[in-house]
Amino acid sequence: LGEDEVAELYAIEILNPNAVPIEAVWVKLDDALEVDDEIFASGDWNTLMLPPWQRIRQKQVIRLGKPASTNLLQSTTLKYKKNCRPIVLAGTGDISADFSIILHSYVYKPAAFGIPGVFGTLDGVLTIVDSTRNRVLTLTKEDLAPDREGRRKRVSPDLWDKLPGGKTQTVPKIWPLLRFGWNAKATTINKDYGFHYDDDEVSEGRRNLFWEPKDNKIVIIEALGVRPDDNSNFTALKVAGEYMPSSRFHT
Repeated sequence: LGEDEVAELYAIEILNPNAVPIEAVWVKLDDALEVDDEIFASGDWNTLMLPPWQRIRQKQVIRLGKPASTNLLQSTTLKYKKNCRPIVLAGTGDISADFSIILHSYVYKPAAFGIPGVFGTLDGVLTIVDSTRNRVLTLTKEDLAPDREGRRKRVSPDLWDKLPGGKTQTVPKIWPLLRFGWNAKATTINKDYGFHYDDDEVSEGRRNLFWEPKDNKIVIIEALGVRPDDNSNFTALKVAGEYMPSSRFHT
């Protein structure tokens, strides 16, 4: 990027002519922060995590967040001021032909932040609504909140990497989450398989699909994808010991 530019990454796609899929893809922001704990995506087209756009409908594109948004729960695009680099885990297969990783970003000059309808001001409040349990959780990011006189802060290049998806943001930190895992050991008939790293059900921590309160994280699940085996039966989220949905999905 130029010295006066900032950008936000909102989607990724892979163009891979090799028969062997890429194992995984993540990114590094501003030569400093690898976000492989938040973005660790399968490079296999069959998973539809990062497929080539010309082969799918646009509604199937997985976006990391909503660009140019002041809604803290939607503005989870990855923010950077210098560069954004893809990092690829090639796996053990034979990848002999060139492949491409395409990073879809919006780049902004300083003047863009003064255009009406582009960004605007922040209230610094994150509201999470759990309609199934009739609960509302409200969190405040103090460095993005209005000042003592109630004046809201405008989104600006100086504030850029303190926004959700930025590498210098303060607690509570807000990140997109895109993660996948394969079962690392054989499943047992009529027994749940939780993809829990501590139980050796996935091969490494960044493939872990099991979160506990001790992790000090709030995870909002927007979508769940499954590539089932012929012997799989049901799939569901399990929250506080209960299946969601209670009927589970037949897979």
